[in-house]
Amino acid sequence: MAAVARGLVVFRVASITRWALREAWASRALLRPMVTRALPFLLLFITFLFINTEVWQVASALDRQQLWGTVGIFAVLATAFLGPSFSAEIDRVGAEVEGDLLVRTTEQTPVASAAREILAEEHLLGEVSGIRLPALQRRNLMLLFITQAVQVIVLSLIVFAFFVLFGSLAIRPAVIEAWTGSAPHYPGPLHLVSRELFSVAIFLSAFTGLYFAVQAITDGTYRREFFTRIEQDLQRAIGVRKVYVALRAHLAHTDG
Repeated sequence: MAAVARGLVVFRVASITRWALREAWASRALLRPMVTRALPFLLLFITFLFINTEVWQVASALDRQQLWGTVGIFAVLATAFLGPSFSAEIDRVGAEVEGDLLVRTTEQTPVASAAREILAEEHLLGEVSGIRLPALQRRNLMLLFITQAVQVIVLSLIVFAFFVLFGSLAIRPAVIEAWTGSAPHYPGPLHLVSRELFSVAIFLSAFTGLYFAVQAITDGTYRREFFTRIEQDLQRAIGVRKVYVALRAHLAHTDG
């Protein structure tokens, strides 16, 4: 545990995570076009499932561990879809940060003057073009995944709230009993949201999150708008790293 804690401090995971969360909040405006494109059709499809007897039977038969295990499976699948997308964007940005772009992206950083010197030296410029991020630093940049994951979670919560409200108003206890074969169970005295309704809403909202994750990858407009927001920060981080590695290699060669 001590080694893990030290690693979190050394690699500034907390700082990177806070930055990613701020970016997720700053990117909230991108949710509107995605919601207007994806949510109407999705709600039609999911609402059909919501009033399907088999879905209620399956979801209500799951105990708490099984229900959250199913949610976890959906989350793993969503991560498996989103992860390679981010990795590809990091590779693309890394390949583009060269020459004049390297100088522009490192402006107002401690390595700005060094970047200009590299641009003036052809052999140093060649060294920069061959620099790629090591695996550990790529994983740090993959924390940007949090920004998109937060958006998927927010959309899933919206769908969850919709189904809880819709189910509370439209699905009567007698209907739930007819679908599940037993009377609904209410955890509180108010009898507002049954355990069966909660399970179905959780199950379908988790499925919705998986759908949105796939949509985020396949929707070219959304991807372009989303990555435009974080591309400048990616370019700066990669550019500074390239300049640092090139200078260190050059100094080592000079000293040798």
